[in-house]
Amino acid sequence: MAQRVIKKAYVDLLLDQQLHYRYVLPSSPHRSRVIVFLHKSASSSVSYEQLMLLYAQQGYSCYAPDMPGFGNSFDPTEIQAEEIQKLGTQWFADIFLSAFERWGITQSKFHIIGHHSGASLATQIAATRPGLVASICQIGATTIGYEERQRMKEIFLVPFNQPTDDGSHLQKTWDYLGKMGAGGSLELRQREVIDHVRAWRGRMLIYGAVWEQDAEVLFKRVKCPTLVLCARDDVLWEHMENVKKVKPDAMTAEIRGANFSLDLDVAGIAHLATLALSFILQSRHAMLPALSPGGSAADKMCTLRLLDSFRERAVDGFESELKIKRAMQHRGYGRGSSSPTVRIGTTTATSKTCTNGRCLLKV
Repeated sequence: MAQRVIKKAYVDLLLDQQLHYRYVLPSSPHRSRVIVFLHKSASSSVSYEQLMLLYAQQGYSCYAPDMPGFGNSFDPTEIQAEEIQKLGTQWFADIFLSAFERWGITQSKFHIIGHHSGASLATQIAATRPGLVASICQIGATTIGYEERQRMKEIFLVPFNQPTDDGSHLQKTWDYLGKMGAGGSLELRQREVIDHVRAWRGRMLIYGAVWEQDAEVLFKRVKCPTLVLCARDDVLWEHMENVKKVKPDAMTAEIRGANFSLDLDVAGIAHLATLALSFILQSRHAMLPALSPGGSAADKMCTLRLLDSFRERAVDGFESELKIKRAMQHRGYGRGSSSPTVRIGTTTATSKTCTNGRCLLKV
């Protein structure tokens, strides 16, 4: 199969502002197989290139926009900055939704993979526009309560690398990225320095919006299948337990790569995201209610057997979608309208540590 090529383009918005994005299409695009990738602060869409190529090879159309104030996208005006203070993450969500409509991907549901700030925006979009989102994969645990958000706000809502005449902000940015996990790769660190220096003002805008987002309430409103991935040395790792507390039917798994997992553990992300979401979505149920005490014993048993099979696949390594489909059909799933509903939760399901040391999968 020929290697796909990532292309760059702009979409025109109101006020003659342009949103920059990267995209790559499979050889045979299908409108029901679309993934939108939302980057973290203060990176850009370039951080998703490896994942985009992997998913394009699996037949997905992939789109990754630069947030306003980041990468090559427009900078919000002073008036828009005031709007962001009032509307928060919804302002960014609305900008992206305008772009999605212009791309023509809102005719069917699409998947979202979001990293840190991008994960917060994925929650915002999935909660407020459920008819558009098929699933979300969050990289970084962004479901944070009010008190913790205020603490994070004090730590990160500081313009540490505002441009200075003596250029000291460049060294500060270099040192900061080393502490955040990019120090092991000179190429990655250099790329991120460029992105972070460019987005010093945009970083403040999105962080202000994220820390004001009522993340727990929004996360509860998300009805589509949800997978949350996080590295143990990610700044958001401490909030992973809150994910399960707020949304028991969410899947969680441990990956590697600190705050730069998109580059440092792309294989782990692709493996878990593809396996988990493909496995569940093949059940042909858009809603995945939690495993409830009122469910029948047969339903529970069938569900737990399915979860056991899922965990084994996560431990043993990626298997083809064909094998996944066969496993589900063997258990009675995906055989038409008589298929039982898959219920996923934590009532009796337990976690299992991967033997390769990569992931602690909880379903």
